[in-house]
Amino acid sequence: MKQTTNALPRAATDEPAPPATDRPRCRESRLGDHLDQLLAQAAAAAAVADDPPPDRAGRRDGWNAESMRLFLTRLAGCGVVAEAARAAGKTRQGAYAFRNSARGRAFDLAWRAAELLARQRLSDDVLSRAVHGCVEVYIREGVVTERHRYDNRLSMAVLARLDHLAAASDPLGGPVRYAAEEFDRFLDIVCAGGAGAAEFVETRLDLGPEGHQEPRVLGRAETYRKYGVGLPEEIDISDLDPADMAHWTDEQADRALRSGFLMAIEGREEAQEEGQGPARPLYPAAPEAPAGL
Repeated sequence: MKQTTNALPRAATDEPAPPATDRPRCRESRLGDHLDQLLAQAAAAAAVADDPPPDRAGRRDGWNAESMRLFLTRLAGCGVVAEAARAAGKTRQGAYAFRNSARGRAFDLAWRAAELLARQRLSDDVLSRAVHGCVEVYIREGVVTERHRYDNRLSMAVLARLDHLAAASDPLGGPVRYAAEEFDRFLDIVCAGGAGAAEFVETRLDLGPEGHQEPRVLGRAETYRKYGVGLPEEIDISDLDPADMAHWTDEQADRALRSGFLMAIEGREEAQEEGQGPARPLYPAAPEAPAGL
């Protein structure tokens, strides 16, 4: 009787079988690698979060200088809150929430100033529609038809509403109008955190109605363009030494003239020549230290 044995099957060729490492990896192994990748990404994100940009640090409301500037600039151009919020990467609800918060008081004033500026664009749009009309396109049975309409009732209603809001929020042409006239300057103050907003409003109100006259507005705009401030007394003159006036640069001489510092020097010298008592100091006196210190 012939005896048979259970022999292992032989390969079809003489080449060795592929090593075990070349076999398809199991599902658990692939999931493990994917999990390691996700953990690495989370660790990288956490490292970035631990070192936020300077103007976002500590801002629980999420509004930083960049987002405020984007929102207010866009709002001044279009007058639509939702569109301005999208441009800043925020929501309409979030914009109103920040506006109504204590931290957003200066932001609220800039908001109203931006709406006042947006009114001009709407006025231009209304005038354009009154002259050219609105084009309506109809497609009927494959035929395209255009029709011009001259109905501006909605636009005029919006203009009337903006006029009412401007009059109600700024009855004497005060803070809102000044913020609109010096929008770039006030925007800098708001985006820096709002420090200086109260001083801005107070010093502008001291100008009275004459401060809205076009020559005065243009003068403040020129001062901002050159020195980053609006009023003459806000120009930095700390480096101007009257005793060294002969060596002043043209820029220093211009600052002395625009700030009124040069006039103060001349007035002081005239008072000394006429013997009208001790001359007044050219620079504000430093505050006295409290007693006991």
